[in-house]
Amino acid sequence: MCDFGPDGLSSGASPDRLDALVWALTHLMLETRAEPRIRRL
Repeated sequence: MCDFGPDGLSSGASPDRLDALVWALTHLMLETRAEPRIRRL
């Protein structure tokens, strides 16, 4: 992620993994639940 700039990665590689990471983290952080879940053992 540190190698990513406005023109993409400096090595010219595809930024698909970075894009997927951003979407995954956004989904996990914005996910809302109606009530907390409690697992039973």
